[in-house]
Amino acid sequence: MSNTSGQLLRLENVSKKYKKNIVLDNISFSVNRVFLITALMIIPAAAALTVSNIPLQMIIFASICVILSVVGVIFSSSQWDVPTGPAIVLSTPILFLCGCFLLRAKS
Repeated sequence: MSNTSGQLLRLENVSKKYKKNIVLDNISFSVNRVFLITALMIIPAAAALTVSNIPLQMIIFASICVILSVVGVIFSSSQWDVPTGPAIVLSTPILFLCGCFLLRAKS
């Protein structure tokens, strides 16, 4: 019994010592979620808006953009050891810029 209570006391000391790190980790995870939501929902819709004429085209093009960026990032993550989350955040603006260049080439 004394070993168990001694282990509990040590675990309590560890948790007090690292509380600040746990809070900072939670804040950083929240910021990462905001970036991923922006990269997967808002940027592909903006890219589709530049290229499409009707809402159905916009939905289809935005879905294709998301699928291409996620599949491409998963492939690059497995091949070149790239972190998946930041690569998704960086790949969607590239697709947006490609859509802008397609619009200029189309005009």
